Amino acid sequence: MHVRKFQGETIEETLKAIKKELGPDAIILKTTTNKGIKGAFKKNRVEVTAAISEKNYLKKSELMKAVGTDKSKSLDDVPSSYYSELIDEYDQRKKINRESYNSDKGVNGGYGNIGLNKKVTQVTDLENFIGEAAPAEISMPLNEFLDTPKESAIIPDECEANIPKDMVQAKTDNEELEALRGEVSYLRDQVGEISNLKAMINELSERSSGQKMSEKMEVDGHIRAIYNLLKIAGVEEQFIQQKIKDFLSQGLDEDEDSLIDFMVSEISSCFKTMDDSFDVSCPGVYLFLGDEYSNQENLIRKIIYQNGSGEIISNRAESGDFAEKISGINKITETSPGEITSIARDYVTNGKKVYIDLCTKGIETEDLGNLITCLRTGFENCNVFLTLNSTSSEKINQSLVKRYKEFIDGVSYTRTDHCLDWGGVFNNVYHEDVPVLYFSGDKNLSQGLERANTNTLLNKILG
Repeated sequence: MHVRKFQGETIEETLKAIKKELGPDAIILKTTTNKGIKGAFKKNRVEVTAAISEKNYLKKSELMKAVGTDKSKSLDDVPSSYYSELIDEYDQRKKINRESYNSDKGVNGGYGNIGLNKKVTQVTDLENFIGEAAPAEISMPLNEFLDTPKESAIIPDECEANIPKDMVQAKTDNEELEALRGEVSYLRDQVGEISNLKAMINELSERSSGQKMSEKMEVDGHIRAIYNLLKIAGVEEQFIQQKIKDFLSQGLDEDEDSLIDFMVSEISSCFKTMDDSFDVSCPGVYLFLGDEYSNQENLIRKIIYQNGSGEIISNRAESGDFAEKISGINKITETSPGEITSIARDYVTNGKKVYIDLCTKGIETEDLGNLITCLRTGFENCNVFLTLNSTSSEKINQSLVKRYKEFIDGVSYTRTDHCLDWGGVFNNVYHEDVPVLYFSGDKNLSQGLERANTNTLLNKILG
């Protein structure tokens, strides 16, 4: 496969150069101009990438050798169909000459030139071959156009004449494969250019929208005030900008109350909570995952106190604190996954609720997955939750959610009465698309626990 780039001031000029160099059977792979943004300060040029198979290029070259430089110029202005058929006729006559030559020399054996093998010499006029009138300047028999006798137009090549058919077929298949590769490469280039154009358009659109929004905020002070309020609360800036753009694009009343209502509605729709019908007081297994800083054991004791009963299985060591001693809640310490499952089965069989307090420190993700699979398979009612400390950084909590997201049904936040980054709480839930079950503070067992809801979140964010 021969691939070349051609340039010209017009597409007609460039195509003419391709026809002259590669012949009428060339394939156009790619056409580009320098018009538009990149070519605003450049002279208009056309660049065309063309290709031709080795077989067709060789056939065209053989004809040019036979025609000679002077007469080859007369082919520049003839129709491509005529030019192509002229090449094919010359190639066909070469084959006839080879066969005649081989027959005369006895290359293929047999009876030589007698009987049915007798050689027939016939000169076909180009008009009869093509089926239409040839251009005036070359409407003559092919032999006259070449200005050489048909028999001496080529020098037969015995080796080429005896190439096995399977080798010829393989060569043809390779040519087709190269052509396909060229087309695939061209399509990939086109896809890349389209992607680049989309990126440029998006960038220009973002700049334009950002500039308009900045101008709008300078004019309407309440937009700037709400923007700053949400940003200070920790809500992701990209989320705020996008929602303000959405608000402005809807053509609604742009007063302060309308904007606040819109932002409240958007934040509420993006903050998922566990469905109110979900009840952790039903008999079953509730597995809570948390690191050593999650304050998870306190959360579980509050849930049991609020629901009236429940048993705790924990892999944490006894803390021995006063709250644990007076709570009256039974706790079994066990680290073996098999024993945890066995104890839980005994409790559930007796109609009890089991809360598993599992500290994830030192537990491999694969081992944790095996335990969860075992629990979900063995118990009809089994839910898994991740416990996050709301005073930890947004990045830490987000990394924990990403690590255990495939296992969990939701998350709970502890130490919320000390939380200074409620925007981070929202960002985490919004980005990872996980529902929230509980907000828990550090107060005593009878206080500081509530089902997660958007009102609490909005009050903390908007003050």
